[in-house]
Amino acid sequence: MLPILFSIGPVPVSSFGLFLGLGFLAAMFVSWRIAKAYDIDQAKILDLGLLTFFGGLIFARIYFVLFNLNYFNNISYVFLINLYPGLSLWGGLIGGALTLKLLAARAKLNFWQIADLATVGLMMGLVFGSIGCTLGGCGYGVTSSLPIAVSVVGLIGKRLPVPFFEALIYLMFFFWLWKSATRFHFNGKIMAIAFMLLGAERFFADYFREGDWQGQLAPLALFIIGFVIFYLRAKRAPTDDIFSIIDSFSTSKKRNLLLQRFIKHCYNSKIQWKIKLGKTRTSLLLLPNKIKRKLNVKSTPRNYH
Repeated sequence: MLPILFSIGPVPVSSFGLFLGLGFLAAMFVSWRIAKAYDIDQAKILDLGLLTFFGGLIFARIYFVLFNLNYFNNISYVFLINLYPGLSLWGGLIGGALTLKLLAARAKLNFWQIADLATVGLMMGLVFGSIGCTLGGCGYGVTSSLPIAVSVVGLIGKRLPVPFFEALIYLMFFFWLWKSATRFHFNGKIMAIAFMLLGAERFFADYFREGDWQGQLAPLALFIIGFVIFYLRAKRAPTDDIFSIIDSFSTSKKRNLLLQRFIKHCYNSKIQWKIKLGKTRTSLLLLPNKIKRKLNVKSTPRNYH
């Protein structure tokens, strides 16, 4: 754990605060990049992103304070977030969604379209936020004797680094949502899928985290909201998909066809990852030379004639 990264004079810079800021910048860049691809007014997106962030931040603080009143027996503690930290993901989602809904209407933008690209940015922001949470010691897991368990400042015994693993999961979610967002989809689909993914992840992750009743109810509610949004925006009934899945297993011919498609999908994914890893390896090998060219640095000759 590293709650304080460094100090600027008498002002300490917390790891969570720094990574929260980095997460905001990353989320803004991702949202801006997708908006550019869809030819949406980028200036409006930046304005919406900034105001939505502050709206979500305020609600995240209020939500946390309301459910932890015993820690805030002085009203000044609510505003001294650097000395008395505490933000709620659920409050941030509620506040961010309400703020975005209001501002999108005033800016005459399609809320569902903007919500889709904002959700992809949110997932990248959660990656940085979870890393900062890991360093800051928040969201800690239950006590464990496993080798991966770490010490948390102010607590006895080693704990599971749940936020660190969540950062890895959110990163995988981000790549999936980014790929889906850059392809044709009905407005609201990306937001709905992200809510279901996030709800399911937090529901199971909170089994390994010390928390309260919110640990199960809030993720479940988020999953249900995402499920409802998906089928409302898709304009079809869930039973259609259920019957389609059942029909896919109804005969041996259909089962074999489904299996062949699955094998083909796994093979294609394997090839794609091999290509991506190969390109990444090549880029890393060429990186020193690229940096030298950018800095106009000439290598010292090894052989003299």
